[in-house]
Formats: sequence, structure tokens, C-alpha cells
Amino acid sequence: MSQRLGVGLARGLIAGGVLLPLLGALLLAGAEVHSPSAWQALAQAPELGRAWAGSAALALLSTLGATLLALGLVAWAWQRGAAPRVSAVLGPLLAVPHVAVGIGLVWLLAPAGWLARWLALPLGWQAPPDWPLLQGGLGLLAALLLKETPFLAWTALALLQRPDVAANLRSQTLLARSLGVGGSRLWWTLLWPLWAPRLAWPVLAVLAYGLTVVDLPLVIGPTAPPPLAVWAWHALSDAAPERNAAGAAAAWLLAATLPLLALALWALLRGWQAWARRQVVAGPPPGAGRRGHRGHRGHRGHLGAGTAVAGGGLLLHAAVVLALVAGAFAGPWPFPDRWPEAWHLQAWQASAADGGRLLFTAGLAAVVAASGVVLAVAWLALTPATWDRPSAAVLMLPLLLPGLVWISGLYGLALRARLEGTALGLAWAHGLMAWPYALFVLAGPWRSLDGRLITQARLLGHGPWTVLWRVRLPLLRAPLAAAAAVAFAVSVAQFLPTQFIGAGRLTTVTTEAVTLAAAGQRGPASAQALVQMLLPLLGFGLAAWAARTPWPAPGGRP
Repeated sequence: MSQRLGVGLARGLIAGGVLLPLLGALLLAGAEVHSPSAWQALAQAPELGRAWAGSAALALLSTLGATLLALGLVAWAWQRGAAPRVSAVLGPLLAVPHVAVGIGLVWLLAPAGWLARWLALPLGWQAPPDWPLLQGGLGLLAALLLKETPFLAWTALALLQRPDVAANLRSQTLLARSLGVGGSRLWWTLLWPLWAPRLAWPVLAVLAYGLTVVDLPLVIGPTAPPPLAVWAWHALSDAAPERNAAGAAAAWLLAATLPLLALALWALLRGWQAWARRQVVAGPPPGAGRRGHRGHRGHRGHLGAGTAVAGGGLLLHAAVVLALVAGAFAGPWPFPDRWPEAWHLQAWQASAADGGRLLFTAGLAAVVAASGVVLAVAWLALTPATWDRPSAAVLMLPLLLPGLVWISGLYGLALRARLEGTALGLAWAHGLMAWPYALFVLAGPWRSLDGRLITQARLLGHGPWTVLWRVRLPLLRAPLAAAAAVAFAVSVAQFLPTQFIGAGRLTTVTTEAVTLAAAGQRGPASAQALVQMLLPLLGFGLAAWAARTPWPAPGGRP
């Protein structure tokens, strides 16, 4: 009876917490586009074709580029045996929010940015150059590549370090090398196509984000022709009902575009796998053994390219952070001076005067992170491993569906439940985005924990609660802390849920940073971006401390 009750509770968690709200939100969002007039209003928009094509191209190029760069970085780490060290370096990069990266890139690549100032003296520039680095989607593409590459590489490295995947890779490597296939050719033709399907969910999440991103275009190219998601957001925020209907139709058009782009990516992957199989069947080129030194030089060349990608990415991240720091403290700074005429704290004084927003952002993220870990533990403790795949499909819906679709519907639910403009409603909306990440971070370590330890504890007469508290959770305190830190960072970075459910009455450092950046107030925007960046880094620092802290025993005994 208790087992049935536990399974029923687990089903209720995912249904009541995620599935039912999403279905209700989608029904409400769909009700807005049931009339042909909504689609007619969208079709009459003169910028529709350009905005849709730009969004689709941006999503496809950013996903392909980030995937290839991530695979190259993973190949470099695998060949050097540095996967754990590279994962440790990528962890802090994941904590840097998209908005902070965007504001830093603006400071770095704008016509009057740092890069132009350092080039002005040798090139003789006396005025900012008219270059299109931030317009036409180039800056937005660079920001997405800079953010999504570490995420995909970290996910792939975590997958490669799983015992079952690592054992399979070792066996395949030994077999391939016995057939004369090694080095980079081994990786690109045999190894990564074997486990590439396991990266389907993260890649789809990156594709969906690139297709529907709103905050980054507002920061990087506020005067450029907007992608369709930004156009839809402006339309949904309009007071005119016909504009609202056109915005809802545009959001659903993006939802219909996502599977088409996913199909295109799948076709590319299948083509690569077919090419890889042909390469493996054909074997090494004739005379490869006699030209081993050339193959070795090619292998070293690939390692050098991987080193360049890794080093370049780290340098660019460092440059973005330095640009934010300079912007947050800079006083008058005429072009082409490389350094400001003076430094001041006005941007920080303005931020300190509104410390309530910082405390609210941190408190909201802490509540979301704690609830996400509790829900993840409850789900994993009450369900068998066979439920992981179908539950992942449900939990990925908030990450895969265009945010404008389900968040606009969620706003309708919040209005009916009187949660609009409340901290509870905002925590609920943030949780729908953050809880899946907490579960995904925790699921692998939870399922791979040695079951003999649990069996031995039960044979000693301990009940399920004691086994959970005294055995499983202490052994998993590092993944638990990591799951909380990731959920905390995801909550801090949320823009659209805060804009809709917060209804302008509740704001966070992220919404404030976007507002300041879109208004051209670079100093205050840089200060807010640094605060937005430091909050997740603080969360990861606390997670590292918690992972080393002994688990408390019942009754306060150590």
C-alpha cells in the first residue's frame, strides 16, 4: 500500500507541478489564435518574413556552431585525459547569465567599445568605426556561441564520465585501434556518433533557446531589425487586442518552426553517422602505417586546434568580464582613449540604493533551488529508473516550447489564480524552468549509486527514511549541492517569466539589467550585469562548500 501511495505521489508531483500547468497554459495560449484574424494580422506584418528567416537562421547556426565547438573541445579533453579538469573549468562559465555576456560583448565589440579603442591608435581612427559587429545578428550569434558551447561541452563531458559510457568508449577505442584507427579520426568517425543521440535533449534545448531568445536581442541589437521572438514579445505587451493576437500567432509560428529545424539537425546527424560508418568500413588509408609520422602530425594539429578553441573561449570570457568591470566603474571616456578619464562608483551607488531588488532576486532563486532539489529527490526516490525517459520528455517541455507560448498562457493562469504580480506566482514560473535542471543534474549520480550500499542498510533493519537520510543523501551531497546551484543560477537568469508573471511590480536584477542596457545606460547596466553574474557564482561557491561539509546526523550528532 505504501509503495502504491509513493508512486501515486510521484505521479502527482510531475502532473500537478509541471504537466497540468503547462497544458493549461498551452490551452489558454491556443485560445488566443483560434481566430483567423490573428493569423491575418500576422501575415500583414511587413517584417514577418525577414524576422522569421533571421530567427530560424540564428537558431540553426548557433546550435550547429556550438555543437561542433563543444565536440571539438570534448575531443581535445578526451585525447589529453583532461575531462575532469575541463569540466571543473566549464562549471563557473555556466553560471554566467546570457544577459551578462550580452552586455559585456556590447562593451567589447560596439563601435566605441574596447576593441575599437585599442585598434584606434595603430589604425589612426579618430572616430568610432562603422563596423557591423553587433548588427545583423553577428553579435547575437557570438553571444549564443559563447554561452551555449560551454553548456554542451559540460553536458557531453558529464556523459562521458558515466561508468557505462566510459566503459563502452574504452572497448570501442581498443577495437578501433586494433583495426588501425586512432587519434582524431577515431573520435570523429567512430566514437562521438555512437553517443551523440544521448545529447539530443541538450541540443534541442539550445535550438529552442536560439529560436525564441528575447533578452539578448534587446541588449545587443535594440536598434537592429528584431528576430520574430522579440517582435512577438512587443506585440504581446501591446494594449491593442489585435496586436496581442498577432503576437500570439507569431509565438505559435515559432513553435511550429522548432520541429522543422530539429528535423534538419537530425538529417545532418544521420548524414554524418552514415559518412562515419563508411569511413570505418573503408579502414585507414593505404600506407597509413608507413606514414605514421604524418598521422601523428595531423593528430598534433587537431590537438593544437582544440587548444586554440579552449584558450580562445576562456580569453573571450575573460575579456567580457573585464569589459563589464570597466563599464561599471568608468567615468567620462571619450573616443579613442583606451582608458576612462576618471573612475567612479555612481553606477554602484545606484545599485546599492535599490538593494531590495538584489535581496528579492537571491531569495526567490534560493526558494526555487530548494524546492527543485526537494522535488527531484522525491521523484527519484519514489520512481523506478524506467520512468526517467518519459518523465524527461515532460520536464523538457518548458525548455523546448517557445517561452512566449507557454509563459503567455501561464500569465492567463496566474490571472485566474490571482498569482499575477505575487512572489508565489513568480517562484512557480521560475520553478518550471529551473526544476528540470535540478532533476537532470541529480538523476545520473542518483541512479548510478552502488545499490549494494542501500541493500546492506536495509538488511540491517533501517527503514526507507533512515536509508535516505543516513546513506543515500550523504553520499550524494556533492550532486545535491550542484543541482541546487544550477537551479539557483537558472532562476536568477529568467527574463520572460519575470516580465509576464511579475507584471512590472516584481523585478529582478536580470530584468533591470536588460532595461538599462536597452536604454543605453551602459554603466548601470554593467553594474547590474556583474551583480547578476556574481549571484550564481556565489551559489556555486556555496555548493562547493556544502559538498565538503559533513552531512548532519539525526539529533544534531556529527
